[in-house]
Amino acid sequence: MIDELKKPVKYSFIASLIISFALLFVDYRYSLSVLVGNIVSFLYLYKLQNGITNLLYYQNSNQMRIFALFLTNLFVLGIPFYLAALFPNLFSFVFGALGLLLDKIVIYILTFTGRG
Repeated sequence: MIDELKKPVKYSFIASLIISFALLFVDYRYSLSVLVGNIVSFLYLYKLQNGITNLLYYQNSNQMRIFALFLTNLFVLGIPFYLAALFPNLFSFVFGALGLLLDKIVIYILTFTGRG
């Protein structure tokens, strides 16, 4: 992962652990959903970074391969929702979405405060 994203990812993971620990006292489904959503968000960010690097590096060759990789990124984003649909007693839709958005929220906060 590039150096500019290492710091926000670390803060996001710490925030995710704190939120999931606090939600553990409310319901374990919420806690597990936030953790899974945040881990999927990290995976999506890593795959997106590699896809853009490949797109810029290979430019005109392997365009269908790069397009297929971008489509698989969309399926990766849906993992928390697939899990919530298949196992509703273990995962929550809303908190899975919160876990996905947590990485972006931390990046925006660090960018606006000038620390990122």
